[in-house]
Amino acid sequence: MQPNLVLLGAQKAGTTSLHDWLSQHPDIFSIPEIKDRDFYSHPERRVHPERAMEPYFKSYTGQRYRLHTHVNYLIYRQAIEGLAQIPDLQLMAVLRDPVDRAVSAYNYFQKLRKEKRSIEEALDYEPRAIEDFSFFNNDFTYIEHGLYAEQIERILAVFPRERLLILDYGQLRRDRAGFMRKIFDFLALPDSNSIQYEDRNITGEVRSDSVQELLSAGKGASWMRTLASRILSPENRRKLKEKLIEWNTEKGVSKPVEASPELRRALRKRFERDSRKLAEQHGFEPALKWLEKDQNPAT
Repeated sequence: MQPNLVLLGAQKAGTTSLHDWLSQHPDIFSIPEIKDRDFYSHPERRVHPERAMEPYFKSYTGQRYRLHTHVNYLIYRQAIEGLAQIPDLQLMAVLRDPVDRAVSAYNYFQKLRKEKRSIEEALDYEPRAIEDFSFFNNDFTYIEHGLYAEQIERILAVFPRERLLILDYGQLRRDRAGFMRKIFDFLALPDSNSIQYEDRNITGEVRSDSVQELLSAGKGASWMRTLASRILSPENRRKLKEKLIEWNTEKGVSKPVEASPELRRALRKRFERDSRKLAEQHGFEPALKWLEKDQNPAT
């Protein structure tokens, strides 16, 4: 068994919250364990993704949709081609201003203690073609993640346009009711009063640096991994890590690293051609508003 509804990303565009909300709908089946599990991008799992996914569908009880989410599928050609083998699959993607998305992703991976570089060093670079899966590509291709027009074209090469819903992260933040209505119309589902709309995966601030270093496989983490591997299954280790990261995040306080105006303008210039193409060729009008931001100061 495989999903018939996939949320493709984008990374740091509200997908964790959206996955949680949709999973509460009575006509949509999903469980946390198949959110961001790379069944269609990881070289070992994408060969027979249906076999890798089968254990997670044991509690499926006939809901109309089986939802799977992964924030990195947008950047991988192999994932899109694998998903294209599923009959009648419906796709959704939430797109966020690529400059804001890159800065948010930098702060997120810095919080996880994965990113050690300055924001200028991490974000000011020449993007390159992503050939295949790697953990580096998952996390640190800040610019490539925001080249949405390229990603949409890759999808439309193997999917009909009517099976892809492109959503605006800006609308999610300012008009959640309208945002969700678009989704339910696309899926031909009624709204549901049972959904509890809580934000998930907020970057926030770290409570304990020592705990975060352990969770990010820093110094001294090997003993913890060894102990956990002896008493917990891989899936339970993953769930425990997610719970500990959640506990170690101070959600009410956030002091993100800001990109300087100069860096934001440089990033906007890198994204300009792609954003314009996204608006003009794919009809995504919010991209035009992105282009109006971070202009050179008047001289």
